[in-house]
Amino acid sequence: MVDIIQEAEEDLRQEHLYKTLKRYGPKVAAGALVILVGTAGYVAWQGYVDRGFERLSEAYYAATQKKTPEAQRQAMATVAQTSDSFGVVARYKLAQLTQDLTHLTALQGASSTPTALKGAALTLQILDAMDRLDTAKVPAVLAQLDKLASMGAHWTPLSKLLQAIILVATGTSQEKQRGVALLQGLVD
Repeated sequence: MVDIIQEAEEDLRQEHLYKTLKRYGPKVAAGALVILVGTAGYVAWQGYVDRGFERLSEAYYAATQKKTPEAQRQAMATVAQTSDSFGVVARYKLAQLTQDLTHLTALQGASSTPTALKGAALTLQILDAMDRLDTAKVPAVLAQLDKLASMGAHWTPLSKLLQAIILVATGTSQEKQRGVALLQGLVD
């Protein structure tokens, strides 16, 4: 008798599970599919953004390594056409190289927020300090870079990149390792 009751209960559980799966299964599967596709789209978009950022950072670095001011101006002009933080810095650097304020005027027109202008101006000051950097001024420049990073998430990668460059170029072996770690963090 007990076996019959247990079999009946098991059959009822299976029937209830079947009805529940039949009723909610497609909805759960569709929800899981939406989450999966959304996650894949987000990861793909982040990869696209990261590759673009990497290309811009390489272009900016290559522009700063040019031997002649004319070659720097030409390379900076290419990077200056972008609308992200590297473009902002490149427009300021281009204005500095050409001693021409039209690039700064164009920058002010393109930057709609006061924070962007403040960040760009601070970046220009940092770049000027980096041009004639000595080890005594490194802590002050690093403090300015921390201030730049605090101006918003879009300034953080640039701040970390400049910090890494300074630490690798002028730091002790520990500071150089910290600079390399910052660079690896940007790549990751």
